[in-house]
Amino acid sequence: MLSKHLVIPLTALGVVLGLFTSAIPSAEASCGRPSGCTKFELIHAGSSYGWYPVKHRYEFIGGRKAPKTWHRAGRGKLYQQNGMLTLVAPKGRSAGVRTVWTGVGYREGRWEVRMRTDRESKGNTDYRVVMSLVPESKRQRHCGAQDIDFLDYSPSKAHTANFNIKTLPNRRFAASEALSRKVGHDEWHEFAVEVTKNHISWFIDAHVVRTERRPAALSGKKYTMQAALVPVAGHRMNKTRLQLDWARYWTMKKKSKKSIKAPATTAKHYRQAC
Repeated sequence: MLSKHLVIPLTALGVVLGLFTSAIPSAEASCGRPSGCTKFELIHAGSSYGWYPVKHRYEFIGGRKAPKTWHRAGRGKLYQQNGMLTLVAPKGRSAGVRTVWTGVGYREGRWEVRMRTDRESKGNTDYRVVMSLVPESKRQRHCGAQDIDFLDYSPSKAHTANFNIKTLPNRRFAASEALSRKVGHDEWHEFAVEVTKNHISWFIDAHVVRTERRPAALSGKKYTMQAALVPVAGHRMNKTRLQLDWARYWTMKKKSKKSIKAPATTAKHYRQAC
């Protein structure tokens, strides 16, 4: 971690990131630390849009034990490795695996992760990699019919990130975004979603890409974060790994310092509601 008294390293960092050393106080304010932000923190939505201070943050550690607040469901592995939360779905026939961040449930706010994914075997069908906000109450989930998927990715479309807002009885508000870097192949990306009473916004790598304001897309449910590896029923699957470097939640107390104006989503149907 850099010290605020090390003038030369901070100056060098400012050149690389296009910042000035006179901006050190604002870096402290945005990350909530006297030492300021790291170069990875400076490019994510929470810092770029001025959401700090953060209310909940999970910086993962080493070791093999999964954190108590991240619960696993399904056949697979969940553990911490080299400062990352690692979720692994097995090769072969599988019902998939997911992990839910418990104790961080809110009706409004901003959620963001820094993540990467890759498949570890070939020759079979790929899992979908899905980062979502799901209703905190399991009784309100209705087979995914009230989720907000802020990343829905398949390796068959390596440069495409998909977004879904789903509400009862069978509504889906969808969008896709093409990325210059692959979503998989262990490329790091930051995905975020902002949920309020009057809009839902989607962010990729510190840029807003969609803002949906139609009332039918706003369920008002209390959400928490879920990471999942989703199989195709009846298929043999490729072993796949999903890793989170960090996960964060901000309230709506601070107004974004940049506009969230962006195209709306496309209204469709969700046929798996139950």
